[in-house]
Amino acid sequence: MNFSSFINSRNNISSQLEELRRKIDNTKKQYSDKVSQRKKEITKLINKIDSSFLSISIEKSLMLLPNNALGSKEFASRLNQKSSLYDNVQFNKIIRFLTFIENSEEQYNSFYHSIQKKYLKDPDCKSSA
Repeated sequence: MNFSSFINSRNNISSQLEELRRKIDNTKKQYSDKVSQRKKEITKLINKIDSSFLSISIEKSLMLLPNNALGSKEFASRLNQKSSLYDNVQFNKIIRFLTFIENSEEQYNSFYHSIQKKYLKDPDCKSSA
């Protein structure tokens, strides 16, 4: 083997190495792009899952709440049936208390229905964020 063949051989090996480096770099870039695209997809799916969990927790909370609060009206009607057992002062105090409870129940009902309407319009809660 002479010196010029050695130089040619070295040049060939160098060019092959360069070609391999380019292929490796292209493959790296290609897979790097795919990996970053997959990461974005995973992030979107995680956000969707989080939104679904939030939606489910809101639904569970709404299901735990009674949709009506009407206990005081029933209590008031039964109290009126037994009004003779109380003197006027006691009866008036009880009636004032029941009126307060009725007002609280009406507020509860309006809050419940407004929350329910808001949730049904936007289960993902995007308008409040």
